[in-house]
Amino acid sequence: MNNKEQLTHFAKYEFVRIIVPGLYFIFLMILFSEVFEIYLFPFSETQLLYPLLFIGGIVSGLTLYALESSKKRKAFQTNQPSLYIIERSRIITPNFPLTETEAQRLYYYILNNSVPPILHEKIFTFGILFHVLSNIRRITLWFAVIASFFLAYTLSENNLFFIFTTKGFFTSLLYIIYFTNLRFNKADRKMQENYHDQIIWLQMNHNILDDAINTFNNSKSSE
Repeated sequence: MNNKEQLTHFAKYEFVRIIVPGLYFIFLMILFSEVFEIYLFPFSETQLLYPLLFIGGIVSGLTLYALESSKKRKAFQTNQPSLYIIERSRIITPNFPLTETEAQRLYYYILNNSVPPILHEKIFTFGILFHVLSNIRRITLWFAVIASFFLAYTLSENNLFFIFTTKGFFTSLLYIIYFTNLRFNKADRKMQENYHDQIIWLQMNHNILDDAINTFNNSKSSE
């Protein structure tokens, strides 16, 4: 895979990571406003509404992208390949072990220049899957909690029969989606499998890793 193809694939992956959670956020906002009769979108012209919703999806997705809250999850921080590179550098160059930032930079260099295209594609695919599913789970919980408050207010104004209405069904559905994602948690498992595959590749290609570590340290010493 050449540099142009890598850049194209990277742009596609990042676009998916931004647009999917953003559009899901807007989608739930529309459903929420309809179910609880809160008119957040006072537009009747379809030609005007759809572009605004698309722009809203991009803005929402970029906001979630900027927060990078999925990177704070334990599944993202545990068993990172960069940690293995640090341990290997302590063996290869015990007097000049790599820092965490240096190991991450070297990891991305190896990923983009030495890892086979099939594995490279798999790494990015499951990485994006992790970020998208983590954000979807988080967005669902936000709306479930907010819907619960609105539902509680509705019940305080009416009788318990209203819990079986659309409002109750919508709120329950949000919690079902959230807890189903939390229970099976495929995003976290796939992310850890992704890391294990990368570490195995590094272990089986010590010559590439060791050369990269030595070259990196030599470039630092020459600066």
